[in-house]
Amino acid sequence: MGSATIKISPQEARELLLREGWLHLPSQSESFLEEFVRILGRTLYVTDVVVKEGSKALVTSDRELDLHTDHPLARWIVWYCYRQSDEGGESLILDPMPAYLGLSEEHREALKNIYLFEHKVFPHDPESCPLVREKDNGELHFYYSFWLVREEDKHHPALIEFRRRLASLAPHRLKLAPGDILAVDNHRLFHGRTKIGGNKDRFLKRFWIAEIT
Repeated sequence: MGSATIKISPQEARELLLREGWLHLPSQSESFLEEFVRILGRTLYVTDVVVKEGSKALVTSDRELDLHTDHPLARWIVWYCYRQSDEGGESLILDPMPAYLGLSEEHREALKNIYLFEHKVFPHDPESCPLVREKDNGELHFYYSFWLVREEDKHHPALIEFRRRLASLAPHRLKLAPGDILAVDNHRLFHGRTKIGGNKDRFLKRFWIAEIT
């Protein structure tokens, strides 16, 4: 049984997401989901997140997923839960900013020059993307997946210290129930997942959404 429905309009949900960087909306209809996704921006990619035995793709495996971001073109990620496993599969959300701001200025600048392999999904995707980008307005965008860090950068002192500080932070943990929506700012927050066990009968639909500019 899911949590009580939150009475909120899709526009109000968007404003909350803009302010907080993430939101969890229990027991929402698919029609609410469709309108919410529409007003967030342009849908780039939709994935059925299910466990496929022997899958080499992390998203369709039953393995734990370390904290990371997805494709940098996706400003927003939205998940809608249809079914949940009876063991594991908790969603993790972490704000990396406290870890980043705790670094020395030298290490913060170094992270802007550490490039990760790009998620090669779309035809014109570049080969790499910086871990930290500063926009013209001063806003910071993160792109982070440790398994995409170049081998020569994995032992960089700035990255080691950043990861140490990330590990000291406690992520938000929640287990989505059928009808629940989870949305995150993919440029601002990291997300992950605990190992999926039990019946592994877990089905989420994931939307990558580009910001309308």
